[in-house]
Amino acid sequence: YAQCAIDAGVAFVNALPVFIASDPVWAKKFEDAGVPIVGDDIQSQVGATITHRVMAKLFEDRGVALDRTYQLNVGGNMDFLNML
Repeated sequence: YAQCAIDAGVAFVNALPVFIASDPVWAKKFEDAGVPIVGDDIQSQVGATITHRVMAKLFEDRGVALDRTYQLNVGGNMDFLNML
C-alpha cells in the first residue's frame, strides 16, 4: 500500500502494524516523491474503530455524502491470531 500511495501521489496514513514512516528508506521515498506519510501502526495506538468513525464524521462535516462505510481488518501477523 505504501508504494501504491507513492505511485498515485497521495498521502499515506499508516494504520498497518508495520513500521514505514520511521523507516529511513521509506521516509526518503515519500520525501523524494513529495508525498506525506503519517504514523506507524496508528490503529493500535488509537484504535481502528475510532479512526474509522472520526474520518467518516470529518468527511460528512466537509460536505461528503456517505451512503455507507466499512473498515477492513487485514492481518498478516500474530496480532490478528487473537481475532480468530
